[in-house]
Amino acid sequence: MVLNAGLCRLLVVLLSPSMHFLQTIAASASPYTYNQWAKQEQSTTPRWTAPYDTAAPAYSDREKDLGILFENAAGQEPPKSGQHDVSREDQDSASHQKPRMFLKQLKARSVSISLLLLFCFGALALAKNPKLFTRFSEHKKQARESRKSPISRTEEIRGRQARLAEIIPSAESLANAIGTQHARMLVGEVRCNMQLVESGTDDRAKEEAISRALVSLRQLDADSINVVNSLVKEYQRLPRFPVMGLGEQDKDLSLRQLEDELENDEPVCRLVQSLRSFQTKSEQLSRRFSKVSEDFLSGAPFEDELDRYRLGVAAGVLEYLKANYNSQSHIRSLATMLRDATVDGTKVLMIRDHRQSLKSFDGSLGLLTISAAWIEEESKKQADPSDELENTFASIERMRAEAEVLRDEFLTHLEELQRSRSMKVASQAATQAEKAMEQADTTLQRMWETLKGLRTPMLEMSGNSRDQLCDEGKRIHDEIVAESRTIKGLVSDVVERVEKFLKEKRKAPKDSAHVLSRSITTNMLLEGQELESQASRTVDHSAEILRSLQRISDPTHAVTLLVQMKDSLVTLTKSAAAARLLGLQLTFLRMLEKDIKYQENEVESKSAYGFDTDTAAQVEMQRLKRQFDEECESAKSANTLAAVEDHLSAMRQLLSSMDALIADDLNI
Repeated sequence: MVLNAGLCRLLVVLLSPSMHFLQTIAASASPYTYNQWAKQEQSTTPRWTAPYDTAAPAYSDREKDLGILFENAAGQEPPKSGQHDVSREDQDSASHQKPRMFLKQLKARSVSISLLLLFCFGALALAKNPKLFTRFSEHKKQARESRKSPISRTEEIRGRQARLAEIIPSAESLANAIGTQHARMLVGEVRCNMQLVESGTDDRAKEEAISRALVSLRQLDADSINVVNSLVKEYQRLPRFPVMGLGEQDKDLSLRQLEDELENDEPVCRLVQSLRSFQTKSEQLSRRFSKVSEDFLSGAPFEDELDRYRLGVAAGVLEYLKANYNSQSHIRSLATMLRDATVDGTKVLMIRDHRQSLKSFDGSLGLLTISAAWIEEESKKQADPSDELENTFASIERMRAEAEVLRDEFLTHLEELQRSRSMKVASQAATQAEKAMEQADTTLQRMWETLKGLRTPMLEMSGNSRDQLCDEGKRIHDEIVAESRTIKGLVSDVVERVEKFLKEKRKAPKDSAHVLSRSITTNMLLEGQELESQASRTVDHSAEILRSLQRISDPTHAVTLLVQMKDSLVTLTKSAAAARLLGLQLTFLRMLEKDIKYQENEVESKSAYGFDTDTAAQVEMQRLKRQFDEECESAKSANTLAAVEDHLSAMRQLLSSMDALIADDLNI
């Protein structure tokens, strides 16, 4: 049970003849108000020696009267003129009046009761929080020392003036962190009042100037609280971290699951790994933002010159929260672009797999259809067909028609997959297409089993059968040519984009020039050239097979050549997907360059944070900075996007560790 601060203050004002003693008791019950004694030795110099990136949105500087708890907790302000101006003689005269004597006795009893209550509440508070014993004892010791060695009014003013002078640098840092004209005006008021104290000769005028300076500092602290509250609201308005949208019933498929499913597809798997790295850092930043802001807002506000640490901490907290907000905004912006690229890449893989299934199905269906027609034609030449044989061929025709219907259904779902922008819709369409293709393949298998059950005559190549084989070969060849054109168009687009990217780098200022190794774009261009060459070779080989079909006499050899053409088409379909992924790699490269530049700026700000000299935290910060620099150099010299992302992921984790050091140091 902790003593209510308002009740304590009320009892002090109404009942206490010894204000300093009662403040000692109240310290045990409301430790945050008296926290300054526990941190007397803390430095007041600004923590942030280098500003963070200031690209954050402007925050509201609305003034908000939060009230001030225990206004005179650390020392009484001098009475203003006209207040308590009763002469000593009047007091002595009044003390002889009997009614006054009775009231004084009654008040003494009330004070005794009040003190007893305060002792009880204080004991309960101390029992609940043993750490308060230290603050209580220290405060009580200071109270005893002040009674043993009283100082003159002039010396007290001089001491208060010195303590306020120590606070001014922290106040200026806080005003800069707040970034409003009102905050800078408040610091100006403090300086003006301090000049009056330095140049003044009247003690009362000096005390009034000190009081006005404290009012300005309290308002500056209140402004910092308002800014923190505004930052918390802005943080909550940030777009949520993007999800893939692959789950059912609003449950998203985890990036780890997706990464496992794509482990054999390197480009897209790398996108997922990068997205997961961003997600980890985003979650860590969110947790630290919440902790630092909550700790600051729950702390005691600035009261007087003994709170010399408060404004320095407030400046550090504001700078940290703004930096955290900027980092979170950067991460979620890049993560959204990365998610879109991952969705596109995943769709490319889905479409690739389904198109390969389609090309393989079409080739098998074509061969089975030709074989069935060929067997039927040869069987009719041998003898009169029986009803059973005719029924068998009719059944084969029905199965072929059924397979065609399932193929059309598959194409409908495939087109839906290609059109969709939603990953969930694309996933559902892919699932439906897969089911249709499985049914179509089952139908083909039944058709093949039926053909194998027939007594097939010795097949001979005739003019009609050769025409059928050549027609099927021409159909496959035309698809190979079309696929080759698609690949060359995709590669040409990538080459154009890479050249534009390189041109931008040549024209950019030196600090915005190439960040990553030029070998990455060189390898991309070489990969594109290889895809084009492969497509050209496949077209040439297909044309050669087509010419052979027109001359061949062995049916078995002819079917073998058609199977080769079909397999070449399936392989070319995979190459077309690789060309599409090549374009995504360029998008990934742009994102990685943007991220590495941001991280370089961020590490400079974090590493410049002012810990106490020679502390373990400072040593750890320097170690993390050296390790970051090593990873950064490795990232810039890496020859593949996969290696770059590995180093950047390590850099993000190192930055997160730096961020944790600062957040711990700002623990209120």
